[in-house]
Amino acid sequence: MVAGSMIVDVSIQNLHDQLQLCVDRRKLYGFQIFGKSIAAFLREYLKQRLKNINLYNNSRYDDGTKVSMSTLGLTHYCHRNTQVLRDALEKYDNVTTSSSNEEFYWVSGGFLSSERALLCTVNQISHFNNVAQQILRPKGYKMINIFDLSAAFTYDTATQNDGLHIIGPTMKTVITKFFHYHCSE
Repeated sequence: MVAGSMIVDVSIQNLHDQLQLCVDRRKLYGFQIFGKSIAAFLREYLKQRLKNINLYNNSRYDDGTKVSMSTLGLTHYCHRNTQVLRDALEKYDNVTTSSSNEEFYWVSGGFLSSERALLCTVNQISHFNNVAQQILRPKGYKMINIFDLSAAFTYDTATQNDGLHIIGPTMKTVITKFFHYHCSE
């Protein structure tokens, strides 16, 4: 049993070391998560993942990279028409022309199985994901797709048992994919 524990400890340490190397190499100094509802859960998962990670000291050299991620509050648009979503997304800045060292990501809507909100259907959120991708990709935003990976967990891991607020393995995977984007470059 001790040997098994040591393997886990070494594995966890190895993941920590890999993330620290990535943060150092990419000069990552700040992480922000915006959005509604599940954004709070994402912040907590990110905080856990960054525990004991030393972020880059950007105030010293001013050449680091800040990273922002948003849930866009997509499920909060379900009761509205597509044009309302389009209008909101059109207001997002074009980050391809930004002179700052900042990267922007957005998290797609998950595979919904709502019984609470009749207009929040899997087809509606899939459509909204496509609309967001059409508008935000040309502006320099990168999508973290959770639609497919949340299909297996949609109802069982919803925080309010509503098929909308999907957390657990899906949110942990979002953070993992988030760092894969940063560390694979």
